[in-house]
Formats: sequence, structure tokens, C-alpha cells
Amino acid sequence: MPKLAGRLRWNFYESDAHYENFIIRALAYAFGRAEEDSRKLPLQERNDQLLCYLNEQPFLLVLDGVERILLAYTRMDADYMGDDDLEERAAVVRNFPLPATS
Repeated sequence: MPKLAGRLRWNFYESDAHYENFIIRALAYAFGRAEEDSRKLPLQERNDQLLCYLNEQPFLLVLDGVERILLAYTRMDADYMGDDDLEERAAVVRNFPLPATS
């Protein structure tokens, strides 16, 4: 494994662990700047900068709980659901036991 430019573990189960906070904190960590500096940028610019950095540097991201976000969007009408509906669906997915592996 090449020398990593950084390592970041993000837990989507935390109360403030939504997507925007992930981008802000990951960008601040990757560039070694204050979170407030990252927060001042428009969301699309934050996304673009982080994606560009991650494409150029060997970086380890561990995204714990991202599956609950992805599962919340498995419905055919997910594009039309409000954030509250998606959060409720994610809570159901979060509490649904996964099958045992053999």
C-alpha cells in the first residue's frame, strides 16, 4: 500500500453526521485548514475540491453507516420523498436486523 496522504473515519450514525458535515470536515482535514474556511465555500465547490483531492492522493476513507443512507433511496419514489420521510425510512433500515452470515 502506498504511503497515505490521510485517513478519515466517518460515522453516519452520529446525530450531526450528515453529508454536508462530512464534506466540510473531510475537506478541512485533507487541506489542513479550519472547518470554518471549508464552511464558507459553496457546497458544489466543496464537493469538487474534495473529489479532486481524493482522485489525486492516496487516501483511506472509512464510511461507517453509509449503507443506511443508500438503503433509504431504494424506493422507486425516492426522488420525490422529503428529507423527513427519508430520515424516517433510514431509521427503519437502521433498526432492521441484518441476516446472519454463515
